[in-house]
Amino acid sequence: MIGARLDVHALILPDFSGKINLHKTLMKSCKPAGVLIYATCTTEPVENEDVITDFLARRGEVFVIDNPRPYLPRPVGALLDEQGFFHSYPAAFEMDGFF
Repeated sequence: MIGARLDVHALILPDFSGKINLHKTLMKSCKPAGVLIYATCTTEPVENEDVITDFLARRGEVFVIDNPRPYLPRPVGALLDEQGFFHSYPAAFEMDGFF
């Protein structure tokens, strides 16, 4: 469990070019009016918000971010930021960090 092993985070050196290629593949698989969900088990903006910003810069005319609140249980709303992105942090919510 990574949350219990904070030293593991320092050992992970992600290659973000693979995520961009993954997005291209997923983008082609998403049907019109379909849903594409991007989730990670990290709290690093470079792997989360930055990836979404880059993705939308490339394909924002096709994809939009919907407000997720109507689809989620009310208590989960506390874990959404002003952009509607879900964040959990170990210190604040006693769970692993997720986006």
